Amino acid sequence: MEQTSSRKSWEEAGLTDDFIFSKTFLDPEITLGLLRRIFPTMAIKGIKILNSQQEIKTTHDAKSSRFDIYVEDYDNRHYDVEMQVKNNHNLPQRNRFYQSSLATATYTKGKTTSKPINHL
Repeated sequence: MEQTSSRKSWEEAGLTDDFIFSKTFLDPEITLGLLRRIFPTMAIKGIKILNSQQEIKTTHDAKSSRFDIYVEDYDNRHYDVEMQVKNNHNLPQRNRFYQSSLATATYTKGKTTSKPINHL
């Protein structure tokens, strides 16, 4: 009975399932296609870094960020692709937190950056 129950839940899993979402967007062609659809004027050439569950911690005692899908393109632009399945009524706050974490992670000490940072 246990095997039938787990098989049924697996067969019913969709894109909002964390495992399915991660595996789907670890495919560079799928992720690149999504980014090109969302940002049609950016002419994204390709992806050079693609990680699932990328953790960013700015200091040893800071709250860390865990990006569902972290992407860097050929022009060194960084993207965070997130799946939200529950409305906790905090999307603006979460967006600012992830955006600032992504921005902080891309800065190199002593250098400035003018590359855009995108959060999905």
